Amino acid sequence: ELFTEKAQGDKRVAITFDDGYEDNYSQALPILKKYDACATLYLVTDRHERDWSVNKNAKHNSGDLMREAKLSDKQVAEMLASGVFELGGHTLTHCHLPSVDLATKTFEINECKKVLNATFATQVTSFAYPFGHYSDEDIKLCEAADFNTAVTTDEGIDTQPNAFRLKRVKVSGKDNFFALGQNDLMVGLRFIVNDIDGTEVLMGYVQDLDESSTSSAFIEASSRISPHWRWKLDGYFFSSDDTDDTFYFLRRDDHLQFTLEYFF
Repeated sequence: ELFTEKAQGDKRVAITFDDGYEDNYSQALPILKKYDACATLYLVTDRHERDWSVNKNAKHNSGDLMREAKLSDKQVAEMLASGVFELGGHTLTHCHLPSVDLATKTFEINECKKVLNATFATQVTSFAYPFGHYSDEDIKLCEAADFNTAVTTDEGIDTQPNAFRLKRVKVSGKDNFFALGQNDLMVGLRFIVNDIDGTEVLMGYVQDLDESSTSSAFIEASSRISPHWRWKLDGYFFSSDDTDDTFYFLRRDDHLQFTLEYFF
């Protein structure tokens, strides 16, 4: 849609899921329905009883990935019928493209599209490079296979997107507060006055240690001015010169808000 439709406003996001895990059906589908959102599922065709992490590194043979529940074709069909999901190609076997010869990668890229189109009676137009690893040769193969776009795992936000090198912001099951704060310095101050007005001030500052221009700050304050009235102050500020950083776009959402609340 980013390439075929006129953008509605200046902020758009695409939600993607890779590989074909069953929680895409049990967890993601209901949430996407709830919020009237759509997503692309980049589906590995031969995904069952397969530990493709060894394709990248033979030492990654714990078997954990093989034991992860994968989507059945029936579940995938239901996801497509819901109108929430569309399909994208992700090779037949989650092939590590840089590690195989030209004939193998050509077969993996072309055949996955044919199988998905035939199995689910759909038209697959997008591709995701397995492990996010790709070369100029792989891009040419995707173009030759009549894919319209291809996504990478290159971190960032596209301001001038290349159709076959689309960046993404990774979210995984291992993410938590500390993962999101990696290489960031966070300083906070909470100030509470033990007075009848219940005065409270909370301030915070975040500095990205990898990018000196990227930082954010916030302030929240409140106090009663009478038994029935309370004032509140909320402010959020973002700064970044790095166009690949999320804060670069959030900086347009700076705001300072003052409100009065009445209690009765």
